[in-house]
Amino acid sequence: MSKNRKITYTGLGLILLGLIVGIVGFALLGFNPKKLGNVKVTNKEFTSSESFDSISIKSEVSDVKIKRSEDNTFKVEYDEVSRMKTTVAIEDGVLKITEKDTRRWYDYIIRFNIGYFNAQSKIVVYLPDEQYKKITVSADTASVKLYSVPVDGDIVLKTDTGSIDVFNLSCDNLSVSTDTGSVELETIRCNGNVKLGTDTGSIKIKDTIAVGDLKATTDTGSVTLKDMDAANITVKTDTGSIKGTILTEKIIFAKTDTGSVKVPESVTGGKCNLTTDTGSIKISYSK
Repeated sequence: MSKNRKITYTGLGLILLGLIVGIVGFALLGFNPKKLGNVKVTNKEFTSSESFDSISIKSEVSDVKIKRSEDNTFKVEYDEVSRMKTTVAIEDGVLKITEKDTRRWYDYIIRFNIGYFNAQSKIVVYLPDEQYKKITVSADTASVKLYSVPVDGDIVLKTDTGSIDVFNLSCDNLSVSTDTGSVELETIRCNGNVKLGTDTGSIKIKDTIAVGDLKATTDTGSVTLKDMDAANITVKTDTGSIKGTILTEKIIFAKTDTGSVKVPESVTGGKCNLTTDTGSIKISYSK
């Protein structure tokens, strides 16, 4: 065997050994990338007696949760990861929270470890029991959760990668979108329209009523409806089933290229358009 071939085989063997060690180590961490690395995470808190009626949050990697506080006081708890700067302020009646990525290009090379980019961090906003005019959340790689907050206006939630959950609240219009992640609504009352969208992920809508129209679209994922209603309903998925129950009669138009269709017939009510390219459609009225 030539010397060059021995060197090649030795190099390949070391690479294979490194991969095996890495996989075993990852398995010991439960295949959770956020547990890798020794990234510094600083816990911080913000409180203020200054009043505000709107909320605007921009997050890079921190999961966002907005909920009603148990003691009816306002507080923000947030984590700062190395080279990620978070600012919290109240300006002109708006609570503004901004997380900014200050990493340089060389950080992605010199400090290349999964834990550095996926350290567990969060932004949690505790709100007193008051009415709010508008809530806007925009995130790059983070989940968004909104619980039990009355909004006398619009709610706009968007993330590139992450799930979005909205539970137990009222608002005018609700817009929820994510490129990669699931969307879930439960116990929602909207005076206007509801618009939900995800490229890759499932959509679940439960105990939700919109005075206006409801539209839910996903490219890859199923859509589940349970005890929900709207003036007009539009549900579309390219790959996935559509199933569930709606509260009142609708004139239902259902179409699938590959799959079965089972829907009730009616000549009264608003329109309900259900479309999937690959998947079954099964809808009934709530009893």
